[in-house]
Amino acid sequence: MIMAFVPQLQTATLSKAGGKLMDNNCSIGIASEGSIPDGYLKDSEMNIRGVFEVTNGTDAPAEGIRQGASSASNVALCQLQHGVKVDGVVVPVISSNGYLMQFAAVVMLKPSFPMLVMLSPVLDLTVDSMLLESARLLC
Repeated sequence: MIMAFVPQLQTATLSKAGGKLMDNNCSIGIASEGSIPDGYLKDSEMNIRGVFEVTNGTDAPAEGIRQGASSASNVALCQLQHGVKVDGVVVPVISSNGYLMQFAAVVMLKPSFPMLVMLSPVLDLTVDSMLLESARLLC
């Protein structure tokens, strides 16, 4: 259901030139302004709406969720600065190592406290039922 939060998403894996949070007006938050997520979900106006983290190893999804959550907290605070109401802030976080995936989202508690919500356990994409659950969460 992640894609239901943001229409017209574009993925953009960025290089170090232009991929920093500060280059995307997301300097305030837990992550340093120089942090570079592995990828972003962007809307049609190229505003960041979600974060991808891709890492190696079997602990990759949990590690990626932690990294993505800190970047997503900056994105959530950025959304507040741009007029999104506290109740409307939802920043998807997707982590994968290629065959394992995990989904989460950062939402805001009033007045402006980012909170991570886990949307799935670690999903093994070699298991049909977990592959279907990953597809459902992406759509």
